[in-house]
Amino acid sequence: MGEITTQGNTVALIGVMAAEFTEVTNIHGQQYKGYQTIVKTRRRSGQEDEAIVFCPAGTKPVAAGKPVICYGRLQTFKNYKSGKVLVYVLAELLEETGEHYEPENEVRLSGTLGKGIVNRATPNGKRITDIKVVIPNELREGGKCYVPAICWNKAADEVKDWAEGTQVDIKGRLQSRSYEKTEDGQTVTRTCYEVSIYKITRAEDMEQEKAKGA
Repeated sequence: MGEITTQGNTVALIGVMAAEFTEVTNIHGQQYKGYQTIVKTRRRSGQEDEAIVFCPAGTKPVAAGKPVICYGRLQTFKNYKSGKVLVYVLAELLEETGEHYEPENEVRLSGTLGKGIVNRATPNGKRITDIKVVIPNELREGGKCYVPAICWNKAADEVKDWAEGTQVDIKGRLQSRSYEKTEDGQTVTRTCYEVSIYKITRAEDMEQEKAKGA
């Protein structure tokens, strides 16, 4: 697998605090002193997405229901026992913003494609390719995070044939969606988090474009 770049991992959210601060001393065993909270953003359609956010110790608390701006980096943690993947924002900044604000949800990542590129179609016929973008783990030296992401339609058709280890740059939004799962005979509602991609490019394609313009 190719080298993972450290540039291009940024998340910018402007939304509403959906939970009070909860003090934490680790993130699933990874040492971290600070707070956990949830920030909700709103799409143009009116649908809401929620993001799990961890803020460093010393961050000024913001009450639930208040509008906030959050800036940081995307990270993941996989529980290999349950198979669940926690996708979260490691915030560098989270503070209250003005009452009159425009919602924002922007993710930019540079990394490599991991294993498991899956092409499929939704019940209404939309073409999808599921990928994982491999980026550095900010809390564990030498570790990696595998960010689940979705490409749609034309991009899905292109990406399905790309190889594991391909260096990519992506732009998208952090989205949440609920689904139902049967566990021990009971139907439970779960929430998964992923990046919905609106632009994805390969590093090799960008280099070719630069060479043409030289």
